[in-house]
Amino acid sequence: GIASLGPKVEGAIVGKALYDGKLDLAAAIAAAVG
Repeated sequence: GIASLGPKVEGAIVGKALYDGKLDLAAAIAAAVG
């Protein structure tokens, strides 16, 4: 998963996706833990 890239990179990707409305919170959490 993207977590392997490191927390800062993961946070940037997830944060941008959430901001852009491309990812909902459940998907973001699933991506983070997956």
